Amino acid sequence: MFEQINLLVMPTDQCNMRCKYCFHGNSGYSKEIMDLEIFKKVILSIVDKWSRVQIVWHGGEPLCVPLEFYKEAYAFCESTDATFIYSLQTNATLLSQEKIDFFKDKHTKIGISYDGLTNDYVRGNTSKIVENIRKLKANGIEPGAIMVVTKKNVNNLLTEYKHYKELGLSWKLNPLFIDGSATQNLQLGLDVDEYSEKLYELIKEWLYDRSCNINVQTCTDIVQLILTKKARVCTYNSCLGKWFCINHKGDIYPCDRLYNPDFKLASIKDIETFSQVYDSPCFHSMLCDAIKRRNYCKDTCDIFEHCYGGCNANAYLGNGIAFVNNDTCKIHRYLIKSVKKEIQTALKFSEERLNPRFVKLLHTAKS
Repeated sequence: MFEQINLLVMPTDQCNMRCKYCFHGNSGYSKEIMDLEIFKKVILSIVDKWSRVQIVWHGGEPLCVPLEFYKEAYAFCESTDATFIYSLQTNATLLSQEKIDFFKDKHTKIGISYDGLTNDYVRGNTSKIVENIRKLKANGIEPGAIMVVTKKNVNNLLTEYKHYKELGLSWKLNPLFIDGSATQNLQLGLDVDEYSEKLYELIKEWLYDRSCNINVQTCTDIVQLILTKKARVCTYNSCLGKWFCINHKGDIYPCDRLYNPDFKLASIKDIETFSQVYDSPCFHSMLCDAIKRRNYCKDTCDIFEHCYGGCNANAYLGNGIAFVNNDTCKIHRYLIKSVKKEIQTALKFSEERLNPRFVKLLHTAKS
């Protein structure tokens, strides 16, 4: 029996928004909804081999799917002997009190796609999103937000930080990749050097921020990686074989970013047990390419232990999975070296001058 498998379940490609950079843009926004029998077959193919299953409801916009689907899906999961961990990634515009009550009762973590002070320009529906963030918090749910860093906001990350602190909203930053709808909005594209420098300025501010009242996941991830050489996110590691993406048709992909016919691993309709996915020619090809890239990185890079060859999807957007993405490597190299140096400076001060969340990471690393 294996310990845990992680699934991004996309019960629909449908979405009620059209964000300027949506990586899903090339795949379309079909209104078709996953048949519950497909979902049940996915679960049954897993629970005989894995004792714990993490499900991230994704999309599209997963709340375009009727709540009745989720009620039946959760009930079916609960009828098995496996342990389930749930989260939902949503644009937050379709949240209702009934949905909030249900997901709270089912201990489902809520992640929100929200771009702060530039949200109106790149996403829209800002007032509704902020209203529902406050509604979640009023109901005892502490959501986290993902903000995409673009040319529009890269020079204002410190101002954005203040905004998220005022909302009391935990925050993660993802750099824009030119994929999907972003290919039609190239004005949003990032300069690698500018992004690296501005993100470093934010991390430096965070290290000494005694008033920090939110989890800034991006800062935590990079600092923890430097302190422990252990990655919590697949950006600095490989999720291949640990995470899978399943769409409404039951097609299985390695992740939601490698979501095109070239990376279809299998269909749940054609297999009896989920472990058969590992035998697919596509999986073997990806694995060989990823190993080739990681071996190259291991032999040539002095910060390999702070990256381990990086993300397969990032590599694909560069020159292919077998090769490094020079842009992401340049960003990561700059951050690791700069933040490591700043941590060494910070350690010369008393803990009373440092961000308590940073201090906690220091103590954890020592133990």
